[in-house]
Amino acid sequence: MAKKKRKASKRKIRFFFAFLIFSGITLVLGYNLFSNIMSINKMKVEKKELKEKIVSLKEEKKVLESDIKKLQDSDYIAKYVREKYFYSKDGELILRMDK
Repeated sequence: MAKKKRKASKRKIRFFFAFLIFSGITLVLGYNLFSNIMSINKMKVEKKELKEKIVSLKEEKKVLESDIKKLQDSDYIAKYVREKYFYSKDGELILRMDK
């Protein structure tokens, strides 16, 4: 009978250690899964932000290309300088109106 009790207690100890090892493995795997899910969500948000930035940069590129074309025209440059810096042609009078 003492042998049966020893075998039973050894089984309980083995079961307890097996349970501890299994619980430890489960916790480690669960933590890794959770951290991977969080990093994936963070990357999705970053991807969305970068896509929006690409769209705004493409729009800015179109505007800058348009400005480059305009600046190659000497009439546009003359008009721009007169408006921006209040230069006038001979005989012109500049009147400034506040908005």
